[in-house]
Amino acid sequence: MLEAVIQELIRKQRPYFLLQGTPIKGVANQYWLIFKHRDADNFLHNIVSFLGIGRKNATHKLLRIDPKSAKVYEYTPCIAGDLPSVALLRTSRLSVIEKFLNQESVTKEKTLLAGSFQEIKGRRRKFNLPTELDKYNTFIRNILERSQIYRRSTAYFDSGILKLYEEPLAAIVQTDGKIRLLMDWQGFTKQTDIAELEKLHDPNYRIQFVHRTLAEFLQGLEDGAFTSTEILAELVRLEFLYIKLVKMEPTHAIYHKKTGILSDNLDNHILHEGSDNFTRAAHSRNAESVTFLYSWESNMDAEAINESIDQFDTEWGQTTSFDLSLDFLQQVLVERERRTKLRQPVIEFITPGEILPGETTSVEMTGQNLDQVEDIEVADDELIKVTITSQEPERLITQVEVDPDHPPIPLKEFKVKTSSGIYNTTPNKPVTVASSQTIPDFAEIAGFQQAVEIILQGQNGTPEDFLYWLAQQRPRQFRVERSDQLDQLVNQDTLFEHQKSGAQHCLRVMQDFGVVVCADAVGLGKTRLAAAVTRLYQEQHNQARIAIIAAKKLFPNWEREMAELGFHNGDYELYNKNLMSRKGNNFLADFNRYGGADLVIIDEAHEGIRNYKNRIHKICLEIKEKDHQAQRQRYFLLLTATPWNNRREDIYNILSPFLSRPEGFNDLGFPPEVALWFQNRETGVENFTDDTDIFRRTYRELFLQRTRQMLRDATPDLNLYAKRVAEWLPVKFETTTEQALDQIFTQFETSLFIPFADPIRYLRGRVEQRSLLRNQRRFFLQRAESSMYALRRTIKNFGARIRLMQQQLGTVSPDADGLKEFLLLHYGFELEKKNFSTFLDLDDREVWDENYEEEDEDEENNLEEQQKRQQLRRSIDIATDALRNNPQEAQDIYNRMVADCAGDLNQLQQIQNLLADEFVKDHKREQVAQKVRQLVSKGHKVLLISTFSDTVIDYYRYMAADVEIATKGIGMAIGSTKRYYLNSSEQPLQVTPYNILRGSSQKTGLNRQQIFRLFAPAATCKNATEKPATEEEIAILIGSETLSVGQNLQDADYLINIDLPWNPMILEQRIGRIDRPKQHKCQNIFIYYANSESQLLRQASRLSNLNKKLVGDIVSADGEIPSISSVDTLGASIYGDTLFDDEILPGYIDFLNSLVKARRMEQGNLQEETYQKQETNHDLYTQNEILHTEELSKLVEQLGEDYQAKPIALGRRTGEKDEPTGLVALTIEYFGPNGEPILEEKQTIYWNDKTGERDGYGLAIANAFKTPEVGDVFSSKYLLSELKQLYNQLVTLKKQRSAELAQPETLENINITSERITRIQRRVSMLDSFPSGLDRTNVRSTFKKLNTWKETKGVQKLLREYTDGDKSKHDDANFIINLVQDTDTLNLIASEGIKATSLKISLAALLLRA
Repeated sequence: MLEAVIQELIRKQRPYFLLQGTPIKGVANQYWLIFKHRDADNFLHNIVSFLGIGRKNATHKLLRIDPKSAKVYEYTPCIAGDLPSVALLRTSRLSVIEKFLNQESVTKEKTLLAGSFQEIKGRRRKFNLPTELDKYNTFIRNILERSQIYRRSTAYFDSGILKLYEEPLAAIVQTDGKIRLLMDWQGFTKQTDIAELEKLHDPNYRIQFVHRTLAEFLQGLEDGAFTSTEILAELVRLEFLYIKLVKMEPTHAIYHKKTGILSDNLDNHILHEGSDNFTRAAHSRNAESVTFLYSWESNMDAEAINESIDQFDTEWGQTTSFDLSLDFLQQVLVERERRTKLRQPVIEFITPGEILPGETTSVEMTGQNLDQVEDIEVADDELIKVTITSQEPERLITQVEVDPDHPPIPLKEFKVKTSSGIYNTTPNKPVTVASSQTIPDFAEIAGFQQAVEIILQGQNGTPEDFLYWLAQQRPRQFRVERSDQLDQLVNQDTLFEHQKSGAQHCLRVMQDFGVVVCADAVGLGKTRLAAAVTRLYQEQHNQARIAIIAAKKLFPNWEREMAELGFHNGDYELYNKNLMSRKGNNFLADFNRYGGADLVIIDEAHEGIRNYKNRIHKICLEIKEKDHQAQRQRYFLLLTATPWNNRREDIYNILSPFLSRPEGFNDLGFPPEVALWFQNRETGVENFTDDTDIFRRTYRELFLQRTRQMLRDATPDLNLYAKRVAEWLPVKFETTTEQALDQIFTQFETSLFIPFADPIRYLRGRVEQRSLLRNQRRFFLQRAESSMYALRRTIKNFGARIRLMQQQLGTVSPDADGLKEFLLLHYGFELEKKNFSTFLDLDDREVWDENYEEEDEDEENNLEEQQKRQQLRRSIDIATDALRNNPQEAQDIYNRMVADCAGDLNQLQQIQNLLADEFVKDHKREQVAQKVRQLVSKGHKVLLISTFSDTVIDYYRYMAADVEIATKGIGMAIGSTKRYYLNSSEQPLQVTPYNILRGSSQKTGLNRQQIFRLFAPAATCKNATEKPATEEEIAILIGSETLSVGQNLQDADYLINIDLPWNPMILEQRIGRIDRPKQHKCQNIFIYYANSESQLLRQASRLSNLNKKLVGDIVSADGEIPSISSVDTLGASIYGDTLFDDEILPGYIDFLNSLVKARRMEQGNLQEETYQKQETNHDLYTQNEILHTEELSKLVEQLGEDYQAKPIALGRRTGEKDEPTGLVALTIEYFGPNGEPILEEKQTIYWNDKTGERDGYGLAIANAFKTPEVGDVFSSKYLLSELKQLYNQLVTLKKQRSAELAQPETLENINITSERITRIQRRVSMLDSFPSGLDRTNVRSTFKKLNTWKETKGVQKLLREYTDGDKSKHDDANFIINLVQDTDTLNLIASEGIKATSLKISLAALLLRA
C-alpha cells in the first residue's frame, strides 16, 4: 500500500513538480520525496500559482510520509534551493532535517476505495433551485467525488463557460477524473463570416489564428473572469482538462443543450441538463431546475445517455478537431505574467546609498506601484525595521532603523506586502550598512583577518561553497557510480547505507587499480557489500561475467546473499577455493572456461594469498600473467577481515597478483617508481615495505576498513549497532564439585597421559609429546567447562578407550613382536580378532559440530591419506625392529603403557566419584534455565550457544521440560544428527539437527531456515508469506557453533555463552549473530557468561600461559620460550595468526579478568580494538568521507567544473549536542633556521573545534552537509565573538605544533620513514644503557646515516642482516656495537637535511556555523 501511496503522490505533483531521484527511507521509517518545480530555473516560477499548492516562490518541495501516523507532511525549503542532502534525509533525525525546511501542510492519507454512482443516496430526477439547494449541493458533491470523466460541450467560449469554479473542479481532480470540453469553432471566433471559418481547415492558419485569438480574448477579460480562466489553465496543466475545437454539425443537439455527462470507474453514467453552472453562488441566485438521467435505472435513459456519449466521442475523435489545451495554457501563462508585472510593486532606487548602524535614517525609495505597499522589510534581516511614512505610486518615504550590531553588508533584496500578496524586489543598486565594528589584528593565523572581514561584510560563501572546495582538494575520491537500484534496496532494508556507500567506493577503487580489498570488520556485511558491487558493475556492463571464489562450505551463504540483491544462480559462477591449494588441481582450466570472468570476488582473501609461496598465490599470479599477455582487463574484489598479520609484506603479497592497473598510483600522485615495485617482486617488496609513507598511502587507497564504532560515529541516529554489555552469570557449585573441577584443572592438565592417543609415541621416546597431549587435555578441560553431561560422557569415553587399550595389551606379549601386534591392531592395519568394543563407537569427534565436515574427497586426498598410512606402517616396523635387540626396553615400554592406563583410570574414577551428585543436579544448567525463564517472562528473545552439540541437546531437553519455558517456545540447532544417552543408559537416542517445542506441540525434522524464521522472523523473513504467526514463534534458540557463522538472528538482544571458546574470534562470531543492525530499536545487547568464578579465572590463566608458538622448534625442554628476534624462526601460531596471538588474545585475557571483578561491564569488539592499534588505522578512509561521496559528487556536477567556490563560508547550527562551530582547513608551512621553506613538509590539515584533527576531512564534509544556509542576518558583535573563540583555539594549536619543533632531538624522535630502521630503532630504544665506547650521539648519527641512504643497495643489505639475518640474533650489546661499526665501514655521510625550526599556519577554508 505504501508504494501505491508514493506513486499517487508523485503523480499528483508531476504537472508542476518533478521527482528528484528515488524515494528515500530515513530514520524512524520516514519516507521522503524530493520534488523540483518544472520552472525552477525559469522566472515563471515566481508567479505560477495553482490549485492546492501553498507557497508561490517554492522551487522545491519535500513530502514526508509517516506510515505510522498515516500522514503526509509537505515542506518547502527555508531558503530556496537549500535542501537537506539525500544522505542527511537517510541518516539523520527529523529535528536536524527540519532546520532546512518550513512545514506547509499535513494531510491524512486514507485508503480510498473507488466508489460508484450507485452508492449515492438521495438520487432524484429533478432539483428545483434555489429552494432545494442544500440537497442539490450534497448530491452533486457525491457525484463529482466518484466521477472519472466529465464530458462537457458548449457552443460558446466566453466568460460564461469560465464560471466552472473551484468546488466541483476540485472534487473531480481529487479522484483523478478527466474533463473534456468540446467547443464550436463559430462560438470560439464569434464571427459569422463563412470564408473565415473555412480558413480554419488549414492547420497552419488554424495554429496562428488560435494563438492570436486566445491572446486577444484573454487580454480583454476582466480580472474576475481571468481568475476563472486561470483555474481552467491549471486543470489543463494538471492534465485533468482537455479542450478541443471542432466544426459542429447543426443536427447534433448536444451542443445546444446545457448538457454534461459524468461517468464513474464502473461505466455508470449520469447526464444532467438545465445549467451551465455548478457554483454555489450562482444556484443560490438563479431560479431554475436541473434534470438528471441515470444509465442504470432504465433502458430509455441508458439509450439517451449512450447516444449523447457516442455523439460527443465521435466529435472528440474526428480528424478536423483541434486540441486547444496546450495553446490555451500557454496563452494563459503569458497573460498571467503580463498582468502580474503590471501590478507588482518594484523598488528601483534608494536614497541615501549608505545607512548607519544604531541610527534611524529617513530613506526615499522610488519605483512603480508603490502606493499598493502595505508593509516593507529587508529580506531575512531582523536587525532592520522599515516604517512607511508617506507613499505615492512611484515614491515611498520611510524611516529605517538599524540595529547597532548590524554587520556592514549590502541590503540587496526587499520584501513588500500588498493586499494581493508578498513580492521580492531588488533595487538597481543595493543600499549598504556602514561598518561600526573594529576588527582586531588576527596576526597569528595568516588569512584569518581577511576571513573575518569577508564574513562581516556578507561576502562569504554558503555551506555548498565549502563542500565544493573540500571536494576539489581530493577530486578523484568523488567519482562514484550512482544507482537507483541500490537506493531502492536501502529503502527495503535489504542493503544498509554503509554497504551501499562502501560498494560505490570499492567500485571506484577497483576501476582505478584493477583490485580493491574490503577489510571491514566481522559482522559489517562484506558478502552483501560484494553483491552490491556486482550489481553496480553489471549496471555498467550488463553482459559481464561474474566469478566468486570461496570455500565450498560458504557456497549456500553466497547463494543466499546474492539472491537478496536479485541475482540467480546462472548470473554468476561459484568456484571452490579449496581446490586451488591442491596439487595437480584443474582450477585454471575451469576458471578460464569460455574466456573467464570479468569481475572476480575472492572471499577470505588472506587465506593462501597472503603467503607468496602458497599455491593459491601462485595460481593468482598465473591468471594475472595470462591476462597481461592477452591484454585482458579483469577486476578483482577481495574480502577479508584480517588483510595483514602485522607484516607489511602481507599487504604487498595480497595486492601483487591482482594489481592490473598500476598506473592508478600515478593518477593519485604517487612517485612513479611505486607502479614498478608491483611489477617486479625482487626489488619491489623491499622498497614497498620499507617506505612507511608509501605503505600507509597504499593501504588507504586500496583497502576499505571500517568498524562498528566508525559507523556509530558517522550515523548515530540510525542506531545501527547497539552497545555490548557483558554480564557474568555466576555459577555456584557444591564443595565436592569445586574440588573435582579443581583437580581436573590442576592435576589433569599435567598428569593425565591419555595413552590411547597415538601410542607409537611410547616407542619414539616422546611420551610427553607436547602438542598432542596439550590438545587432548585441552579437549578434556573444555568438556568439563561445558556441561556435566559433556564431562560425564568424556570421562566414560576416555575410560572406555583406556580399558580397550588395556584389553588389547593383555593379549600380546611384552616384547617387540607383541608391541608390533598391538600397534597394528590399534591403528587398524589388522582386523580385530578378539571380541572387543569397536573403537569408532568411542570417537569423541561426535560431540563437535560440523566443523569436522570436510570437502568432498578426491583422488589426491585419497592418495595423500594412503601415503600417510604407509609412512605410519613403516614407522611401526622401524620402531619395533629397533627393539628386537633390546628386550628390556620393549618390556619397559610395555610396562609404561600399562601403568599409564591404570593411572589414568584411577584419576578418572576419583573424578567420577566426586561428581556423582553433580552429574544428576548440574547447578550450572539450573542457573542458566533460571536466567532464561527470567528473560522470556519479560518478552525477550534469548540465544544460547555451546561449543559441543551434546551439551546443546542436554540443555534443550532440560529446558523443554520446563512448562514456563516451553510455553514461550524453544528451538534447538546442531550441525547433524547426534547420539544422546539418557542417564546411565547405553542405548542412545538419535537426535535430529533441528527441533522445536512450543507448549505441547513438538516438531522435528525442520531445516535451518525454518527454525531461524521461527526464532528471528524480522531478520530472516523477506516477505509476509514467510513470516510465522505470532503463536508459532519461539523465544529461545539453543545451538552449537553452527549458529556462529553467517546467521542473522538479531531479533534477539540476549546471548548466553554456556561455555567459553578458547579462540576469542569464535566468541566474536557468536556475538555477531545478535550484534547486527536491527529492525527494532535497541540501545544495548547483553552477553552472559555462565561460569563459576574459578572457571573464568582458570580460563584467563591458561590463555595467558599458553605457548603462542605451539609447534615451533625453539621451545626449550622446560617449556621456556627464548627471546625472539624474528617471526621467521617460529612455527605456526596457536591460531595461525600472530595478529590474534599478539593483540587479540591478550585483550581476551584482560576482558575475562575484568569481568570477574566488575560482574557487569561494557564489552568492546576485540578485533576492532586491535584495528585501532595498527599503523594503518590513522590513514584510512572514514565512513564520514564515504557516506557523503555520492552527494558531494552530485554537488560538484551540479555546480560545474568552472564554479568558483568561496571557501570562507557561513551557515547555521542545527542544535545537536556537541556540534562543532568551526570547520577549518589549515595550510602548514615549515621553515629552516634561516627562514628557508621546506617544501616537502608543507601540508593541509582539517580541524574542528570539537574533535580537533581526528577524522578532520570526513567530519568537515559530514557537518557541512548538516549545515543549513544562513537565512537571517547575524549581528556583527555575535559573529566577531564566535570568530575570536575560534581564533584562540587555532593559536593554541599553532603553539602546540611549534613546541614540537622545539623539542630536543633524541634517539626516539628521529624522523624515520623506513620500516626496517624503525624495527632496529625500537630494539635499541629498549636498552637501559649503551656498551662502553658508545653514546647516544654515536647511535643517533648511525640512524641518521641509515635513514638518509636507506635506498642504496649497501644499506638495504645491512638492514636485512640486522632485521631478518644472522646479525639480528646477536645479544643486545654486540647488536648495537656491530651496527655502528658496519655502518661506519660504508663511509656514509649523515645528511642532516633542513631541520624545521619555525612554521606558518594559514587559513585555507572556513565554515563558521553560527
